[in-house]
Amino acid sequence: MPLYGRVIMGCLAAFMAWTMLRAWRTGVAYDENATYVENDQPTMFIAAMAGQLFAMLFAGAMAAGFTPQEFFAQFGLDKLFGDLSWLCPPNSAR
Repeated sequence: MPLYGRVIMGCLAAFMAWTMLRAWRTGVAYDENATYVENDQPTMFIAAMAGQLFAMLFAGAMAAGFTPQEFFAQFGLDKLFGDLSWLCPPNSAR
């Protein structure tokens, strides 16, 4: 991935980390057009936080220079998703 793409992914991961920290401190998670309050909807709050955590880890891995194949292999999901070479061609700059 080119350097500017890695910088963008790093900024995205940092923004997601900030929003997760804010949600944990206030107990309110904002998701598109919905608001999940920890005390009223704990299941949806945890689901929103888990999805954001996974997206943050993915963006952080892309910013660190990993390919999508290497990221999913860490969780044992490389066979499940098949060939993801179209996301990051092998001859692209790391």
